[in-house]
Amino acid sequence: QLLDRRLYSIVRSYSVNNQQNMMNKILLIAVLLPAANCLVQYQRLSSSISNQHSSYMRLNPTSFKGTNFIIAEYPQPSLRRVPNAPIREFDDALLSKTEEMLSIMYESKGVGLAAPQIGLNENVFVYNAFDSKRMARVVCNPQ
Repeated sequence: QLLDRRLYSIVRSYSVNNQQNMMNKILLIAVLLPAANCLVQYQRLSSSISNQHSSYMRLNPTSFKGTNFIIAEYPQPSLRRVPNAPIREFDDALLSKTEEMLSIMYESKGVGLAAPQIGLNENVFVYNAFDSKRMARVVCNPQ
């Protein structure tokens, strides 16, 4: 509510008394209000995460169907830059691993997942920025 009042006062101070300006004000509120609410939510989330010694909000599920992997979240040390092993063999084990990564990514409603995020120190990640599961991609040994 405080945010709504602030935006309203900004728009009100921006006024000239004609119909076109009124339409511009309505559009300005319609665009700014959702963005401002998202910013407030982000600030709440980042302040809860930045305090590492207190409990923080987990963004991903704590378990996934058919796997023992979980997604590591900031500030876990496993996410820091460490040398990852290059993929040398493109076999059934890699295929099953990447299929498991894709299922974790879909279940967590993400668009990408890197092996280090699930505790594997390997140079591989999967992604799919589209609605169709046929558009999923696997990238090995990115440079």
